[in-house]
Amino acid sequence: MKLYHFSNNDFKVLKPDFFGQNSYTQNDARYSLPRVFCYDTAKPAEYTFKTSNFRYVIRIKDKLIYNLDNDVLGLKTRFNFDIDKILSFVSKRYHAIEYTTSFKTFAIFKAYKIFTKENFVIGQNWE
Repeated sequence: MKLYHFSNNDFKVLKPDFFGQNSYTQNDARYSLPRVFCYDTAKPAEYTFKTSNFRYVIRIKDKLIYNLDNDVLGLKTRFNFDIDKILSFVSKRYHAIEYTTSFKTFAIFKAYKIFTKENFVIGQNWE
């Protein structure tokens, strides 16, 4: 699966170690598990990413992603919707978790080599 990450930082590898170091992830950094957020669409899902300097693409196998929307393991019920416990459980068995809020999001727990990197040109829209 091809996933997109938008950032103003220049990376060679997407690593969860950078989680919480920018204004987009500071609030989420209160959770115990570092992660990188990606999307399955080439256009930014969130307005704040529309002017990101870089768009990165990583490739990850579907079988390495746990789909929390389908939740075949019943983790939401098992852990009483405790996101820290769900993330901890999933991160030991998968490389990422997929879920939907107002758009589909993928939280990546492992470092991934950048497949492609594009620079944003002022005045252009991500296509």
